[in-house]
Amino acid sequence: MFSLTGIERRYGAQVALRIDRWEVEAGERWLLAGPSGSGKSTALALLCGLLRPTAGTIVVAGQNLAALHGTALDRWRGRTIGFVPQRLHLVAALSVLDNLLLAQYLAGRPADVDPAREALAAVGMSAFLKRAPATLSRGQAQRVAVARAVVNRPALLIADEPTASLDDAHAERTLALLTAHAAAYGATLVIASHDSRIRHAFAKRLDLVPAAARAEAA
Repeated sequence: MFSLTGIERRYGAQVALRIDRWEVEAGERWLLAGPSGSGKSTALALLCGLLRPTAGTIVVAGQNLAALHGTALDRWRGRTIGFVPQRLHLVAALSVLDNLLLAQYLAGRPADVDPAREALAAVGMSAFLKRAPATLSRGQAQRVAVARAVVNRPALLIADEPTASLDDAHAERTLALLTAHAAAYGATLVIASHDSRIRHAFAKRLDLVPAAARAEAA
């Protein structure tokens, strides 16, 4: 599904992330682990093409990301990757349903209400189609974000710290939603988290080390 080779991301002289090699097969579930400051969010942004590596090669679903730019990159991302960010970024001016239709538009797909409704039904949000994001609870908004991430049936489903701010019950439900959707669509699932409560769900993991710890080890 994807491979990262010789990856380094720098901010000035500071190395924020280094991954020598990370290869993931289609349909696998991975936990990207490490404490705050270890580069988990940076790694996910690189996988999505939201950031460029300072060095190294990233290939996702057979596509070398270095070859994509601008609108082509945006549309490839929308078709290939479903992303649940830490800050959910639902568009406040749009209804719950229209947030999903926007995800279709950004992927270069025609607006299709049926899969959007199906995705929202799968997360128990059918009664909220016309609601504004500001009227939702945190848990409801997160379910909408999951539905938005899967509406285009992505090959790669990514979530950044999806359970960090949730209580035990909601954390378990969110994890179940993500794993169920990945299984339903045959998607590869990568969750970045330092939440020890969800580690049991992953047989595969990559542990990242903060830059300061790498410097001390050297």
